[in-house]
Amino acid sequence: MLSIVQLEDVKGTPPKAKLDLPQVQIGDPIGLRFQIQRKSNGRTEVLDVDGQFRVTARGLDASSGPVRQLLSVEPIGAAPKWHSVKNCSQSPRRLSPAISPKTSI
Repeated sequence: MLSIVQLEDVKGTPPKAKLDLPQVQIGDPIGLRFQIQRKSNGRTEVLDVDGQFRVTARGLDASSGPVRQLLSVEPIGAAPKWHSVKNCSQSPRRLSPAISPKTSI
């Protein structure tokens, strides 16, 4: 079942992710592992989510298309945190052609 998971204990606006999860109840522990990327003030930030979470709220949304479950989760251990990463260059770096001395034949 398509699920929209909202992480509660993350600074800023709680990030959301679409995942395919079975039906769960409030209080059920679930293991999550994914990565979310965002741009903030020209910096690229990454949220690495990897660990056990507990479902704190559950709802169903059938307003558009198939039924989706809306889940709010909180971490059982340490909460994931955003960290910045270096931006990779848009085009790969090109090396100049190798210069070799001319050989006499």
